[in-house]
Amino acid sequence: MKWISFLLIFLLCTFYIQCTKKVGEIKETNKTDNAESKPTSKVHFVPNVLLTEVMNIAVSEEKLIYMDVNAKWCTPCKMMQKDVYTDTETAQFLNENFVNHYVDVEVDEGPDIKLIFNIHVLPTLFILDSKGREVSRHEGALYHHDLMNFCNAALIKYRDGK
Repeated sequence: MKWISFLLIFLLCTFYIQCTKKVGEIKETNKTDNAESKPTSKVHFVPNVLLTEVMNIAVSEEKLIYMDVNAKWCTPCKMMQKDVYTDTETAQFLNENFVNHYVDVEVDEGPDIKLIFNIHVLPTLFILDSKGREVSRHEGALYHHDLMNFCNAALIKYRDGK
């Protein structure tokens, strides 16, 4: 009887170890898949800086600011990250004409930006001048050509208003 108990415990331990290895392999595979499937933005967003720093860059480069105000949980925001900011033509247009700034309303200065610019819809897209003044605003996501039309209209509006 002791022999059967020992054999049963041995088999259960072996089974547990094998299952643990398989789960570890599955988790490792999922990490790799997720890392590979995450889209890489071709739009050069100024990383981890405050709006005042972006404004200084805009002054030095003599460009307007394109600011995307969003949140990690926002589905239309994710669509823009996945489909719009990975598009070569759209990215080239934004990179050539704007200093690009990405703001999450829930972190860093995001809550302040949300309050200052009176944001109620995500994403909210802005074209700002180098002093942080609003040139144009769009509430909601825009797809490739609509985004470029919005930005072009803001560029024309800004140049005509100078």
